[in-house]
Amino acid sequence: MIGCTHPKVSTPNASDKEYIYNTLSTTKGINVCYNRLQTDNACCVDFYLDPHLKTCRPCYGSFGHNCSLRCPDGYYGHGCRQKCDCVNNQKCDPKSGCILWKNRHEKDEE
Repeated sequence: MIGCTHPKVSTPNASDKEYIYNTLSTTKGINVCYNRLQTDNACCVDFYLDPHLKTCRPCYGSFGHNCSLRCPDGYYGHGCRQKCDCVNNQKCDPKSGCILWKNRHEKDEE
């Protein structure tokens, strides 16, 4: 068991509620946290409970407690911690980053 306090969420739209949750949680195992106010175990912020595997899995394309918040435009990956730097024929996919945007011309013609 690791007994450390989580740092502040480094995502662009992290709320005060997420920060409070982070500072009051300590790690109980791999991606599982113990909330000192609620005396229960839950997945850490930027992770969700996979109902089939019964393990905490990382949020890709979202962030927050139980992956409840979608990545803001221009950010992607686990907990939305990475910023896209896409070129003209690409768009930022919240899960994987810059991807080829095949419908770019259709959008321009609208």
